[in-house]
Amino acid sequence: KKMLGRAHFILSTSIIMIFVRITSSFFPNSGCYTSGLWQPNEAPPLYWIHVPKCGGILQRYLFRYACPNITLHEIMPPNELVRRINQTQMCRYRYHSLSFSYHYGFNNMHCGSMVIVLREPRRRLLSAFFYTNKRSNNNLMGIKNESLLIKIKDLMSSSLEKAIQVYSMQSEVRNLYTKMLLGIHRYKSVPDNELNSKKAIQSLNLCFPFIGILERFEDSLHLFHATMSGSVLELSDVNVSFRVGGYRKSLPQAKKQDETHLVTDHPALSYLDNFHDNDQAIYQAAHAIFLQRFSAMKVACSHL
Repeated sequence: KKMLGRAHFILSTSIIMIFVRITSSFFPNSGCYTSGLWQPNEAPPLYWIHVPKCGGILQRYLFRYACPNITLHEIMPPNELVRRINQTQMCRYRYHSLSFSYHYGFNNMHCGSMVIVLREPRRRLLSAFFYTNKRSNNNLMGIKNESLLIKIKDLMSSSLEKAIQVYSMQSEVRNLYTKMLLGIHRYKSVPDNELNSKKAIQSLNLCFPFIGILERFEDSLHLFHATMSGSVLELSDVNVSFRVGGYRKSLPQAKKQDETHLVTDHPALSYLDNFHDNDQAIYQAAHAIFLQRFSAMKVACSHL
């Protein structure tokens, strides 16, 4: 059964990747500040789909992009649409401030101005498992059922591997990318086979001028800069998390490394070696789009 399941997953992924190549023609490749990919004066307000445990640090860069002369603590409380901060200072671009503050899902009204950062699904799931939400009595992220919480927490004291695997099987915490891209609440319990991955990937191609990859966060910021015509965004003063409990200081003078050297996985990731859900196909499609746009950007911006 495991062999058949894996074969079905590989076949489904192959079909989806062909679909990505076909539909990618709907959205132009990233240029170097001049492409038609992003027209800030015509587009609806910048809208961020913030998947939990997928680059929350992006928030400060989005604020800096929209309002380059305003510090983060000067941002007013969330309201639906923001253009100016106060009576004397204006933001450069409009942004949907509620999406900057909460985990909003897909909204077709903002097609063409949405941004997202994704992470290898097993890493995201493991990071969510270890996350401690002090505002909700230390509940596991996405799990509300009290008896299930008790079961998983009891397992953690005897078998961390079993606890992680039980957590990963709960429909509430599976397929977050897919659900949010379909406009479904991220923690809604929906069986894998009832989610339309092709539609979610089509939304990625049609509605997102920027798709970032957390494992290549620094490259993602360069792509954001080139696509969105914003100020150069540096990582020199930021600790970026690439694994549970681990942070990498990214310095401008640091030697450029392959992405495999940027990620140090938590040993418990091996407990999810047999994990599969729809988000893996979504991530592969997003990664393919990212590589295509990043390669195009390097060619277009080679003169800089």
